[in-house]
Amino acid sequence: MKTFVNAFKDRDTLVLFLDRFIMALKGPLVIMAVLFSLNVQEQGIWYTFISLSALSGIVELGFTSIITQFVSHEYAYLKKKNGFLIGKRNSIDRAFGLVRYALKFYLYIVPLAVVLLVFVGIYFFENESDSIKLAWIIYCIFNGVNLFVSLLQAIYKGFDNIYEIHLTIAYSNLVSLTVIVVGLLLGGGVFTLPLSIAFYVLTSVILLKRYAGKLCVQIYKHNIINIHSWKEEIITLQSKYAVSFLCGYFIFNLYVPIAYKYQGDVVAGQLGLSITIVKAISTFCYVWLFSKLPKMNMLAAKGERVALYKLFKERSLFTLGTYIVGVFAIMLLVYLASYFEFYNSRILSFSNILLLCFSELSVVLMSIYAIYVRAHKLEPFNIPSIITALSTGAIVFISMQEKSIYHMYIYVNLFQWLIMLPLFFYFGKEEMNKYYLKKSKGL
Repeated sequence: MKTFVNAFKDRDTLVLFLDRFIMALKGPLVIMAVLFSLNVQEQGIWYTFISLSALSGIVELGFTSIITQFVSHEYAYLKKKNGFLIGKRNSIDRAFGLVRYALKFYLYIVPLAVVLLVFVGIYFFENESDSIKLAWIIYCIFNGVNLFVSLLQAIYKGFDNIYEIHLTIAYSNLVSLTVIVVGLLLGGGVFTLPLSIAFYVLTSVILLKRYAGKLCVQIYKHNIINIHSWKEEIITLQSKYAVSFLCGYFIFNLYVPIAYKYQGDVVAGQLGLSITIVKAISTFCYVWLFSKLPKMNMLAAKGERVALYKLFKERSLFTLGTYIVGVFAIMLLVYLASYFEFYNSRILSFSNILLLCFSELSVVLMSIYAIYVRAHKLEPFNIPSIITALSTGAIVFISMQEKSIYHMYIYVNLFQWLIMLPLFFYFGKEEMNKYYLKKSKGL
């Protein structure tokens, strides 16, 4: 209990809770605005927009996560002073060279992401009006800009600036939330989505300039003498990350678009709203781990295994406890809402949402373990990710055409708990054993 209380005194954890609280607040407020401002067909299009926009992750393929991780490993040998980084010349050269490589890489990634999103959206919305297609194109452009901003945030976060970055994200989300609610209530419809991202990006850039201005100038002006080629090292790891992140999209983000295609916009809207509610819980519970992610990366870089495991175990228990409490709270609200006909037609049934929560719990367990393994610059989850993506994709695709949402989630749960989780833990454990065996031999 004392450890739990002390965890709340950590300012990184507190600001992450503020960030997640705003995200959690965003969920129900946006849901209410959607319910009162959009009809059931428009609701389906709204959540299909959101689900399809995650396609940008296919182009990005976890690059921001890798950069945060690599920057943290380099920062383990540096210090901050008055907004600037100090340390050995070679360490500073490596860190800044890494940042410049990442920025150049994204000059190619962002345009590719925008083009991909536009064409995929046009396919899905081929039968919709020109105004819907225009809203989608604008939404794609701002999503591309947001990708670049996300990279800047990932870089600064890697230098152990959890507090500043998540305060920036919290303020940006608050502005974005305000724009969404006001825009929907004023009749903006789906055009509210690109507008909200535009304001999110603007707020983020203003605050990043304030917090990271000196560091940006230092990175720009620094003359790198000791040149280190990051391309091979990063691409080697990202090629492994790419498979996991690519499979992750198909596993967790195609439910709504497939429902929209085969069961109609009403079911897609119900599913999208229900997934949003449950994802809000899991997103909130990861605060405990994310607030210490740079520290875990640095402990892994220094080989401090005992300290790393102790921190990870403590934060993992907090994460699971938070998710379980959140599920109980949400299921109570869903049960009470079932007495109101208005809400019954907008979300999935109590039994379906319960199955959805159980499915998400397996994802939470998998994600917790992946965070620990990836802190060591390891990515052993390619094979289980491919198996999971193909199997889950087949289950969802067939179920959406021939069965109900209820049957789909029964099959998904059976697969996730009996096959997916054991596979992820097995491959992760094997890779960790090999890693520490090499370390013990000085390799």
